[in-house]
Amino acid sequence: MIRPASPDDITGMIELARTVLARSPVLPPMNEPKARRLAYQAISSARMCAFVAEHQGRVVGFLIGCTDDYWWGDAQYASDIAFVCHPNHGNYAPGLIRRLVKWAKQFPKVQDVTLAISSGLDADGRTGRMYQNCGFVPIGGMYTLKLEGDRP
Repeated sequence: MIRPASPDDITGMIELARTVLARSPVLPPMNEPKARRLAYQAISSARMCAFVAEHQGRVVGFLIGCTDDYWWGDAQYASDIAFVCHPNHGNYAPGLIRRLVKWAKQFPKVQDVTLAISSGLDADGRTGRMYQNCGFVPIGGMYTLKLEGDRP
């Protein structure tokens, strides 16, 4: 079942995110208090959303999204901030995307929905193909440069 997230779901969202972050070769460790604040903000804010995929009473996926202005004009876009599915429950991912798109359509200035893959966990391209199967088209790529050494 896919539904709007509630404050009661935040612990399950955090636990699921922690397992994904542990597998990522590029993402930093979780700051749990900060992650909890963002999840609560997404649940509470009109310009953000949070949806969960629930299976047998457990959170097995979630998507946190937002809308924002394009910096150069009056149009807006919607995007994911966090999109996580347990590897055994990826079948919920398209439904979470559909919920984000439906939510974004309620904002007249939102012109498009953009999804990213920033975890480094899509080497085989499955997530990108799933995005395309949901109607999204590739528009570029993400690149990262890990900064080494002593950091202020």
